[in-house]
Amino acid sequence: MPPAPGAEPPLHLPLYGANLKQAVVRYFKNYAVFSGRASRSEYWLAYLAGWLAALFLIVLFYGSMFVLIPPGTSTTVLPWPLVVILILGLLLWLGTIVPNLSLIWRRLHDANFSGAMFFLQCLPFGGIIVFILTLYPADPQGVRFDEGFAGYAMVPAGQAPYGWDQGQK
Repeated sequence: MPPAPGAEPPLHLPLYGANLKQAVVRYFKNYAVFSGRASRSEYWLAYLAGWLAALFLIVLFYGSMFVLIPPGTSTTVLPWPLVVILILGLLLWLGTIVPNLSLIWRRLHDANFSGAMFFLQCLPFGGIIVFILTLYPADPQGVRFDEGFAGYAMVPAGQAPYGWDQGQK
């Protein structure tokens, strides 16, 4: 049963038109959930937030490096603030491996592709193929990947499944 108008759908269903905060919250709440779907807005805004966090750490690292290690000086040991920033970057990367994988898996589901298409990235130029697949619009048949979906009979003929806006193309 769909939620009340204006309410967010359950986490396993896509939130079309998500804002940045909603996308990041759903990204972390669905940390290791590989069933269900993720809308394009959820997917791209979560990735944007991750890239902004990484960019912040990179700017902080290089800005601190120029302050702590003046140009023209040589050192073999990094000052401790730079080591802390590097460790934070490593923790950010390690802490987002699983949620990134589950997010792309669910995004592929929303476009009605198997999440296992993710492994195309192991092939030469496969990353480009997966990137293109994440750009596909939502497909109402992707509902088959939703939690508890028992078959197409659950969606009455002529009606779009929950999470699918009738106006979407």
